Amino acid sequence: MKKFSKAYATFILLFLTLTAISCKGKKDNPQPEDTSKVTSLNLTLDTTLKGHQDAMVSLQDAAGINGKTGDVITLDANGSYAGTIVLQDATQTPIATVTSDYTITYQITGADASITVAGPSPTITTREAGSGTLGITLVKGDKTTMVTFPLTIR
Repeated sequence: MKKFSKAYATFILLFLTLTAISCKGKKDNPQPEDTSKVTSLNLTLDTTLKGHQDAMVSLQDAAGINGKTGDVITLDANGSYAGTIVLQDATQTPIATVTSDYTITYQITGADASITVAGPSPTITTREAGSGTLGITLVKGDKTTMVTFPLTIR
């Protein structure tokens, strides 16, 4: 019985030593840093109202669009516009559409209009003629990208 106990104790000691050595060399695999960025934003606003015009704006910058201001969006008063936004990352090969990677929110200030439905398909309802700003915020993890477009309602 003593021989069995010695052999068993030796086995346990050897097992624990090997386990400690193998665990010591392991490092957590850190997640690769997210280097993606939005280099292109395309916003299309379509209306079905007779006599009203659709609108489309784009914003592109190879270094990223954060903090940029796009061209003026012109909409007709007393209209309703169904929007579609497409975000792309030209730093990837091939160019990647990354719209679904972001939480998208909108804010209209200074103009008599409202926006419903956050995400890639907003609806803008205009009322009186005037001007203001459409702000778009894109969030992915701890990254926030903000862009603005001057807004004219005629």
